[in-house]
Amino acid sequence: MVNFSLAFMAISGGELMVVLLAILLLFGAKDAPRILRTLQSGFDKLQRAAADFRYAILSQDVSRPPPRSETPSTSLPEHRVESEPPSTSHEKPVS
Repeated sequence: MVNFSLAFMAISGGELMVVLLAILLLFGAKDAPRILRTLQSGFDKLQRAAADFRYAILSQDVSRPPPRSETPSTSLPEHRVESEPPSTSHEKPVS
């Protein structure tokens, strides 16, 4: 059995049969093998890309800390407070 699993989705046997039946009904017996081959190659490419991404993330050198900036920012930006609260009137402006 081919394992069509992604990080967020795993297709079980019953679901796979429903998908195959839908493809067969929609496209017919003549085009179904071509469509299934195309889907399989798409899943293969997706799995390869996921494996490459996983390898890139896991192979990063975590023993070295990230480079520090030369001037560390320790102060928070100053926020001004308006002396008057904004108007809450819902009246139409006079033209």
